[in-house]
Amino acid sequence: MKNQFKPIPGFKCVEFKHEIQKKIYEKTKKMSTEQLVDYFKKNSKKDPLFNKMKFFQKLK
Repeated sequence: MKNQFKPIPGFKCVEFKHEIQKKIYEKTKKMSTEQLVDYFKKNSKKDPLFNKMKFFQKLK
């Protein structure tokens, strides 16, 4: 399969991933399990990639 995206010079994928994970952690660290489930359900609806993943379809 041919890569359909050109690399972005200077973009550090792992560093970016860690920054996003830290932001999510800060938003969710005091949430209950029920609140976490609601948070991820609500935010997953905004993510087109998440919506394409069959594994998560049953969570909706």
